[in-house]
Amino acid sequence: MSLSDMPTSPATAPVVVPTTPAAAFADAPPQLYRFSVDEFYRMDEAGLFSERPRVELIEGLVTMMSPIGPPHSVCVELLNRVFTKLLPAGFDYRTQHGLVIAENESVPQPDGCVVRGTTRDYSSRHPAPADVALIVEVADSSLKYDRTTKHSLYATASIAEYWIVDLNERRLEVYRNPTAAVGEQPARYESTATYAAADAIEVVLDGRPIGRLAVKDILP
Repeated sequence: MSLSDMPTSPATAPVVVPTTPAAAFADAPPQLYRFSVDEFYRMDEAGLFSERPRVELIEGLVTMMSPIGPPHSVCVELLNRVFTKLLPAGFDYRTQHGLVIAENESVPQPDGCVVRGTTRDYSSRHPAPADVALIVEVADSSLKYDRTTKHSLYATASIAEYWIVDLNERRLEVYRNPTAAVGEQPARYESTATYAAADAIEVVLDGRPIGRLAVKDILP
């Protein structure tokens, strides 16, 4: 038998590598893994976030929160003091704690949140949207994010009222009447009002006025 008649061994057989034109991948979007609320909490319990900035779970994605500067911190504290004095029995004010929006795998940590019940009612769970009467976000560098992503998130969850304290312009934005998404239009709030530092707003919870808040009292 000559060398030309010998069978080719698998080790020396030519390897054919299938090729796909690069153009086939040109418009492919990046693939993102979305976590569930349970997975997010298991990662937190395992210490995966212990050496990182504060994080939220927003629509399944772990999102780093903006750093908190002195004006932001002071505003958060002023809100806490004002609402603690203003709220009647049956409501509690929470500062920068988790809110579980299970239907779209989100655990935001709003700067302020008025919930029904007492502090001890949430010793074994975080509030859900049905527990929330009002949410407040304090915004400087996060203003665009709070007006878009957070706006849609809270409207989707049917949070009755959403406030943004705009530190840049020293004003309060109030959003009411959440509506569901329609086609490509995301969920949003139909009613919007803006209050300057010299203005006052009547605070309404569950359709009942509870008192007036001077905007200057929550601005640093």
